[in-house]
Amino acid sequence: MKLLVLLPQGPGPWANAASRYFAPALRRLAARGTKVLVLAACPANERDLSYFDGSGIEFRLFDSPPAVPFLERKLRSLVAPGWELSRSEFGEAARRAAGDGVDAILAEMPSTARCVLDDPRLVCSVHCLRYRDLEPFGEPESISAKWERIQARRSEHISYSRSARLRVISSRLRDYLDRDGIGGPKELIPLCLDSALYPAVAAPAVPTVGVLGSMFWPPSRRAAERFLSEVAPGLRKSVPGVRFVVGGWRAKEFLGGLVRDSDVE
Repeated sequence: MKLLVLLPQGPGPWANAASRYFAPALRRLAARGTKVLVLAACPANERDLSYFDGSGIEFRLFDSPPAVPFLERKLRSLVAPGWELSRSEFGEAARRAAGDGVDAILAEMPSTARCVLDDPRLVCSVHCLRYRDLEPFGEPESISAKWERIQARRSEHISYSRSARLRVISSRLRDYLDRDGIGGPKELIPLCLDSALYPAVAAPAVPTVGVLGSMFWPPSRRAAERFLSEVAPGLRKSVPGVRFVVGGWRAKEFLGGLVRDSDVE
């Protein structure tokens, strides 16, 4: 079997949060005899392929699409949100590779699925639903935030509805897609990690609880803020000596003001 994999970032498990999942999956597929061709659009600092040494996987790496003037980008997005990769050198290469005798095409994000929409071999992975994550949940929503959410829904709807199958990582995502009438057949395949990449960590000496996430992403940030304002106070009262930890990309930038002069690390 020959599998074409389309990635919007570096393939190694250190490139991105999602890479920690699909990198081990790719190596396992190759170990089981699948001929794997990976096309990835990524910057130079995401091109470490040492994790795949000896795997036999073929990689073709492309630069991320160059920046497009603001007005042109907005006008194009009105017609076809999520168009950038499809119109790039990466998109052209993806369509050529799809015509080279592959049995299946795995697009790890909606943006890469856009390169080969309506192909009967296309399987698109659903790691999250941005249009759901961006919902205001009763909070005030600015015009720009609402527009971002609408565009996210349009982009995801197009990619998922025009993929032959969807691979979802949770039943919650599958239920959202079914309820919103998006996409066809769906397979539930949970996330996996390569435990060999992570050294064992000793259990903390005191009860420890916290939140870990990319804090530049509104849903992660809201979860951390709710933890700090609603959960932590009750734990302080009920669990003497409890330790609080909040971490993740740009955590200090977005949450520093909430934890300053407190017992939260």
